[in-house]
Amino acid sequence: MDFSNREIATGIIIAVGVILLIAFPKTRRTFFKGIAGVAEALFNWKLLLMFGLYFAYATLLVVLANAWGLWDTSLLSATILTILVTGFPIFMSANNYKSGAELVRKVVVEVVGISALLTAYLSLGDLPLWGELLLQIVIIPVAVLSVVAASTKDSKGVARFFEILLGLIGIGLIISTTAIVISTVGSLDWVHELKAFAVSVWLPIALIPFVYVAAFVMQVEASLTRLPFHNKRERPPVRVRWAFFLGLHGSLRYASRFSGIWLMEMASQRRFRDGLNVMRKFRKAVKVRVVEQRSRDHILRERKGQHGVDTEGLWLDRREFYATREVLDDMWFTQAAIYRNQKKFVNEPFLVSSFRRKDLPKEHGIEIVLSEDARFWYAWRKTAGGYVFAVGGTKDVDAKWRYDGQQPPSGFPRADVPGWVDTNIHDSSPEWATLKDQPIPQV
Repeated sequence: MDFSNREIATGIIIAVGVILLIAFPKTRRTFFKGIAGVAEALFNWKLLLMFGLYFAYATLLVVLANAWGLWDTSLLSATILTILVTGFPIFMSANNYKSGAELVRKVVVEVVGISALLTAYLSLGDLPLWGELLLQIVIIPVAVLSVVAASTKDSKGVARFFEILLGLIGIGLIISTTAIVISTVGSLDWVHELKAFAVSVWLPIALIPFVYVAAFVMQVEASLTRLPFHNKRERPPVRVRWAFFLGLHGSLRYASRFSGIWLMEMASQRRFRDGLNVMRKFRKAVKVRVVEQRSRDHILRERKGQHGVDTEGLWLDRREFYATREVLDDMWFTQAAIYRNQKKFVNEPFLVSSFRRKDLPKEHGIEIVLSEDARFWYAWRKTAGGYVFAVGGTKDVDAKWRYDGQQPPSGFPRADVPGWVDTNIHDSSPEWATLKDQPIPQV
């Protein structure tokens, strides 16, 4: 079992980091306390069972591959790393997957995406051990500083510098790897390298059935745990729970969407047949919502990049409309609360709620404009389709100003500035008032 210089260097850095954490009294207590907390959380029989099943399933896959001539002991190090570094995080994220299609898509992107292919290529040209140690000692802090700087409002330039530095390091690695591959092309065991890469691809993909079952079981258990809360804290009869389980038809999509009124209705059942009837209605409702969502997604794709309005006078390309309005509205309420307490508005990163912007790009593009006396403000954003929404406030804190148009606002909210509407006095514009962009309920 041969590990590359890169893998050995990573192991050395981790070992040194652990030793340093233990060596200093200030960090020792926190480190051991954290270890104890993790151990306490992990030593749950359900978790241990799932971990055991995961490693048993992965081992079975390797045994079968060996029996079919697709694996040998020279691939052991690549196999261990794939199981621990690629497969285990996918397994640990099982509860986040909402459908089989989503699971397959994310796993395939993980193992055959650009980053995976680039990593496989870079593994062909290891530096000497001292070079790998030096490289990782440089990359790790630069990557951390880049993430920290990107999350700080006044450090975007610093973040950009670190991103460029990481990019240059990456280019340097590609060049050095290419030079090493060219100089050693005759001595490289290409069959072994291809087999090692194949392991990093087929093994995670072969883990998909197990992760699917794990995700399904987790969703089922979550629903069964919530059912008593809708039944005076009494668990429904076993026959009703069986009706719920069988009614899911083994579908992760159904299991992840079972919530709300369906929990209440299932909790009130007492007969197996009645439970099956509830599940039949639930599946029909899910199918209807899926068709509606696909139809909307199709329209969004069809209208992508189109400027102009439809027969109702609404903008054609409606990508990000709902998410943009939601995050801007949330900012207005936050600013109103701040002004009532401080008698001034602010321009701070926390105004852009991380929860509300989850459906927007990482670089959300929201601009906040604040007057010198902090008594007037507005925030605006241009959607992916080129339409602009804005909200704003004045010292009349109860006035809820909204704006929409093809260009950003030309000034602070006022009745004489085109596009601004005080919705406490006048109706919202059609683009703010429409309900057509609201997310389609899952069930």
